[in-house]
Amino acid sequence: MKRALTLIYVITTIAYSLFAVVAELQPALFWMEIFAPNIGDTYPIVAVGGLTMLTFLLPMVAILLAIRWIQNKYEKPQMVDGPGIWVIRKRQLQSALIEIPVYVNDKKAGAIDMGKIKFFEAPAGKNLVAVGKGIVASEKLEFTCSATEQPYFKLEIVQSGLIAKYTLSPIANSEGGLR
Repeated sequence: MKRALTLIYVITTIAYSLFAVVAELQPALFWMEIFAPNIGDTYPIVAVGGLTMLTFLLPMVAILLAIRWIQNKYEKPQMVDGPGIWVIRKRQLQSALIEIPVYVNDKKAGAIDMGKIKFFEAPAGKNLVAVGKGIVASEKLEFTCSATEQPYFKLEIVQSGLIAKYTLSPIANSEGGLR
């Protein structure tokens, strides 16, 4: 929902910024007077349009920061009973807005956001886990899980030439334990 809200807000901001520049409405009028203080002076329309758009985007930055703060404060991973795995996605700027799908035994178990720790259910016993699809997908890793043994995996995005590749690596429970 946060992504959809951001996208809709940005598109609306761009449209209104263009309208404000053409119709000479505030805050575009303010920027026009800064760049061309005298009557008859010309102003750079790209700069005025860009600054008008940034003026409208500033409230969204505050909203997104508030949402992030609330999510970090209240969304703490909790211990789960039953067989499954924990996947920890490292915070990286690359592919930050993309949820990466996690597959257990070639079936989509869910997706994980940047910087999150998430539990995915898996049947007890030996299983395979992989992330992503196609050329960027990680290798399939075999793991054993039970109600008392829940392995941890670290997900990273590694640049390989022009292509970013997902890498999934097992980590010890003491290193990947919930903080």
